Amino acid sequence: MASSGTSVFGVVMFLLALPMLLCWPFWFVAKFCGAPWKVVTERDGEEVAREKVTGWRASGRRVNEIVAGLRGAQDDGAEASAIEATGTEAPPLH
Repeated sequence: MASSGTSVFGVVMFLLALPMLLCWPFWFVAKFCGAPWKVVTERDGEEVAREKVTGWRASGRRVNEIVAGLRGAQDDGAEASAIEATGTEAPPLH
């Protein structure tokens, strides 16, 4: 430690990060053990729908269903803006 100012800053940052470092692994495991994922659908920056889906793969399938439905609506000539599904990323389907 070169100076006390650097060490004090480091200790403060460590104390701020410690709760997240301790809780994150438990949250991560819970998500993969069945805790529900939020699938949020937005249109033009406004929330259109929010669903809770249990399971990583099920949430990915639901996101893909929503996207496919919107693409079908666009193909039919309906007005559909860009949609953002936040909170989850769609896993690859095999």
